[in-house]
Amino acid sequence: MLNRTQFQTTFITEQGQVTVSVAEAGPAFLPVSKKAAAPLIIEGVLIPVEDQVPGTEGLDLPSERVIVPIPTAQSLAAAGQARDNVFVALDAQRDEHGKITGFGALGRVTHAPAPQTLAAGGEEVRELRVLTPHAITVRLDGDPAGEPDLTIPSAVTGEEARGIGRQAEKVVTTSETVEIDGLAVPVREVSYGEVTLPDPVPGVGFVVSMVAASAARRADLYVPVTFPGPDERPAGCTGLRRIR
Repeated sequence: MLNRTQFQTTFITEQGQVTVSVAEAGPAFLPVSKKAAAPLIIEGVLIPVEDQVPGTEGLDLPSERVIVPIPTAQSLAAAGQARDNVFVALDAQRDEHGKITGFGALGRVTHAPAPQTLAAGGEEVRELRVLTPHAITVRLDGDPAGEPDLTIPSAVTGEEARGIGRQAEKVVTTSETVEIDGLAVPVREVSYGEVTLPDPVPGVGFVVSMVAASAARRADLYVPVTFPGPDERPAGCTGLRRIR
């Protein structure tokens, strides 16, 4: 089993656990074309915007069993290119702090909706509403110690934020298992549905997670382009991106 995600992946079952390191080939991210989009002017601050268009053409995957990022498996299924040897990690197990410690199953994605191409009301975006749990801090120069150019607070509470951007999914248990270094890991079939998001509002853009933007691909959804601070945590964003 090859691990073509960005992190080493641990599977935990009643029989034990096994960790699969990231393959030398690295993560199987979707090939992406990029182009500059019209910037946003929010509260007098000019924020750069980049459009990213992922696609499956040119995606290099092996013929052996492989674990990939969920957006990659979803895009293959949405394009009618789902493969029996392509899996995602399912059933995340977390510690008392919410940190993922492992996964309980492998998932084979059998269906995902085609990307939406909905425009943001045909109007220039004049307002950003943050639908993630934390405020976004715009630092155009990428200096974590500098004065922020703009801070936009979250428009939702923690409970609300957890519901936004969720994608409907149907998981079917199968009798199949995949053996990884002697551990039998159960396989489930996963079908993804639509993403829970607000309806478009003329003149309004929504800041969401990369997962939500990648699944919905709406023109009114923005993801912060973050950079790390001294503690390696995100210290702010230098711009925004849209996943089209």
